[in-house]
Amino acid sequence: MPDSCDFEHFRAEPISFMDAHSGGAHLMLTVAVTFSGVIEEGRIRDAVQTLAKAWPMLGCYVRTGQEGTFELLVPDTEHASLTTTFVHITKPLLATTFLPQKTQTITTQVVDRNTSLFYAIPPPSSAYAYIQENPRPGFQLHVSMLSDATVMSLSFPHVLMDASGVCSFMRALVGVMHGEEVGKYIEGNPFSSILDTTTKTSKEDLEGWTTYGPDDFIVSAQAEQVDLEKDGPISQRTIYFPRDEIDRLKAEAMKEVGETVPYLSSGDVIVAWLYKHFYGDEIYDPARTSRLLYILDARLRLPSLFPLTSTYLGNAYLVSPARPLANARVRDMSIGQLASMVRLLVEENSKEENVNQAVRWKWDRSLEGGVQVPAKAGERVLFASNWLTFGLGDLNVKRAIRPLSGTGQLVDVYWGMPGIPSGVITFRDDSGGVMAQFDWAEKNWTNGTMGKYAIERLQLGDSKNEAEDSKTEIKEVAGKDYMYATGGKEPSVEEWQLYAFVSWVRKWLRL
Repeated sequence: MPDSCDFEHFRAEPISFMDAHSGGAHLMLTVAVTFSGVIEEGRIRDAVQTLAKAWPMLGCYVRTGQEGTFELLVPDTEHASLTTTFVHITKPLLATTFLPQKTQTITTQVVDRNTSLFYAIPPPSSAYAYIQENPRPGFQLHVSMLSDATVMSLSFPHVLMDASGVCSFMRALVGVMHGEEVGKYIEGNPFSSILDTTTKTSKEDLEGWTTYGPDDFIVSAQAEQVDLEKDGPISQRTIYFPRDEIDRLKAEAMKEVGETVPYLSSGDVIVAWLYKHFYGDEIYDPARTSRLLYILDARLRLPSLFPLTSTYLGNAYLVSPARPLANARVRDMSIGQLASMVRLLVEENSKEENVNQAVRWKWDRSLEGGVQVPAKAGERVLFASNWLTFGLGDLNVKRAIRPLSGTGQLVDVYWGMPGIPSGVITFRDDSGGVMAQFDWAEKNWTNGTMGKYAIERLQLGDSKNEAEDSKTEIKEVAGKDYMYATGGKEPSVEEWQLYAFVSWVRKWLRL
């Protein structure tokens, strides 16, 4: 942290009105990407320095303002520096952590990632707790360098940046390491210009949205307690959708609703599948309603404010609430009907006039106070963010890695936002399969319709009489797991033995 006198080279800026009263303003967010291969520390340091000078926002600090709200301290270009830490680990990736498994069918998996790879010091779940000792760095990059992989993790208060901003940062960082120029950077608040061309809104003008006061938070807490007693604690799983299953879901959905919508994306059918299996399976309370909250990136909807040749790092996400549906209704709807609902929701909320109204609504409510939330107090939601449009799976650092240390391919994406159950479709892998991470009641993952997709149930279905055959299979799986993590490098005998043992433990104990 700079000495107090050094902050004379920083300018104070308020948090954008898009974020200051957001329900997610208090959250901390971490996004980590793992690549096959070793990137030299010096190369990363040079790229980070270049990027911070071009985008000074990365070197900002956050403090609590006079009214208790967050305030930014943004450095001059020459004083901009992104807080970065490194750790060197002599072990290979799969001897250090677990990765999601590629499977031939849709599976849900408990992936026990080693989160110490993502932080020098784990951040608190609340941004308010993080900024108690203010000012604090707005962004912290942590790099774990293993013998066959490189993990780069960015942590920050969510009030500063959204997922699209993180992915723009990661793409730019990789680009600089490959010798590419840093793109233009959008400063200030592009949304401010919308206020000059829109009219004042009322609290009821934005479908699904409202503002919370103290009583609303009490109602929400009571509803959460009821759910906790019925369903148990929340846990996170990775859900893997192989390419063939995605193609099948899309083909079946399009055959059913093709006259209603001309196009369905992979994200549409995946969200539809999740919604149906999360809430269409709740037989104990068929009349209770839930609401899909689908995240849209305003950058893609307002090209005049966000040119494709420039990068905006701040929050530009918009939450689009669907109409509430009873559990029984979700149960009776097909994947095609739900996917069509998602597609129509995206198209309707992508219209420029509707985006502008949403921005104006947030501005008007920011003047009134309260916390802006896209659901009524006590209402259950499925929060779904689709990152496939960000193209993380296309990132490759093969031109930056040490020769023969790997392929440079992206092999995992970690997303963590403690404090609120939510979900993310993270990336498409090299085989066309899609990874997703979602929070849900722990016991629901292994019961009902969803239970048949739990990978441990599939694995524990083998009888003990098949143990010897399974050892041969695990030898093959271990090799494939290792090849996946290292991008194709052949394991040594010692490495194979290690990964065979790890896979054996994962298969029978599902740690």
